[in-house]
Amino acid sequence: MYTKQSGFTLIELIVVIVILGILTATALPKFGSLSNNAHEANVAAVGSAFLGAVIIAHSQWLADGSPTHTAVIPNEQHILESFDALKVNDLGWPIGTNPAPAFSTTEMAEDCVEIWNALLQANNRPVAGVASDTSINADYIASFSDDQCIYRYKTGAMSITYNVKNGVVNIDDKFSG
Repeated sequence: MYTKQSGFTLIELIVVIVILGILTATALPKFGSLSNNAHEANVAAVGSAFLGAVIIAHSQWLADGSPTHTAVIPNEQHILESFDALKVNDLGWPIGTNPAPAFSTTEMAEDCVEIWNALLQANNRPVAGVASDTSINADYIASFSDDQCIYRYKTGAMSITYNVKNGVVNIDDKFSG
């Protein structure tokens, strides 16, 4: 008695494998860039949140009547209580929370970390004051140079810079690594 077998022939299986191989070869490069796109989106989103917080802090200073203390007490900064005691300079731009005068010591990167934490508060991404600080699983490393806080993202050369003198925030969110 002859029984009919059901199933796929060897040729059909080979054709399916070849088709899957072609699909994999064309789709894989697209998935490879998704990681870079995710990192770029992270920096763009966090940088935009930081910029928004700087603008809100400056607006709060304006709403408080643009107070300045330097005519009375040199090196005294106005404090915005709604931002965890964030200090602002005479033009209303955030400069830190430390009781000592901001950016007057060697701990300038720590002043940048204070600004970051006070502005972004509960929504912040972890930031470390120095690259060698491994106690924090930081997404950003803060440094200070030429009146600017520089927050470098852990991957690639992407960064957020904040000028403490004039409040300008620049977001470099293009992946180069």
